[in-house]
Amino acid sequence: MKVFICYDEHSDTSLHKTLKITLPKSWKSGPTSKLVEFFCESYNSDPKLSADPLDPSALRLFLLPDSTSADPAPLAAAVPAPVGTVLASDATVSNVIPDRSRLSVRSGSAPTLAVLAAEVAESERAAAEAAEIEARETAVCVNLGCGRRYRRGEVQKCMHHKAPPVFHETAKFWSCCSHKKAYDWDDFRSIPGCVEAVCTDVKGTGEDKQFLGGCDLREKQNGPKLKSIDDFNKGAVEQLRGVLEDVGVEGTLFDQVATGIRGGWRGDNGDSPIGATGEEDKEDCVVRIIGAELKRAMKEVAVRQLRIS
Repeated sequence: MKVFICYDEHSDTSLHKTLKITLPKSWKSGPTSKLVEFFCESYNSDPKLSADPLDPSALRLFLLPDSTSADPAPLAAAVPAPVGTVLASDATVSNVIPDRSRLSVRSGSAPTLAVLAAEVAESERAAAEAAEIEARETAVCVNLGCGRRYRRGEVQKCMHHKAPPVFHETAKFWSCCSHKKAYDWDDFRSIPGCVEAVCTDVKGTGEDKQFLGGCDLREKQNGPKLKSIDDFNKGAVEQLRGVLEDVGVEGTLFDQVATGIRGGWRGDNGDSPIGATGEEDKEDCVVRIIGAELKRAMKEVAVRQLRIS
């Protein structure tokens, strides 16, 4: 394991020093303070630097920002500092310093693990308290497309949309601004509002839905409602009756034939009776047999036409 330790705090650059150290195995399980002591010993033994010796008890060790670890968990024994990450003097070297790290020694009393833990706890407590105050004194605007926080009791203008967004296939747009479509989420969020108002946390009484889809668009455009397959099949007999009435077949005659088929008549051409085709119901059988009879009649007409010609 190799590390680079530098001292560049002095205004006189001739008193700066960088030391490359290959750490003995025993040092990896030792405290970081040992690195500071070794660096100071090397610095003070240099004739060019000994005129301004370093005191290891008055220095702290920093892990510089460009030194990263594959696993950030071991760095929990350190807290951010302006020049990097200050390391606890009693932290284990292998737990807080990755291989080939760049370290820096600077003036200041080195904190212990207990001190750093207390600082982290205090920082988290202060952050939680600030978040609680913000939640109590501010609110999130519920106007469509706004979503910003505002301080309660204060007037904050916002540009929002008057109708919900539409997410249809890959397109994203506001139903009130359908001419501005986006296919990327960031582009969609950047579409400006079309109504100027003030931020509020009270929802309006208009549109209940928070977003719309393809079915909602068809309903708004008063388009035809799509029938299900079951709905379509249920009306097949009625549709066939209407078509035949249009070409001159009396409705009563159709009803008589349909009733006979439902009663078990299988047709002159030997069509399968009701129930012989598995789960076929009576209505399907009516359509099938009448269709077969019409087809046979049309063939007879075609044969007579050929004889005449």
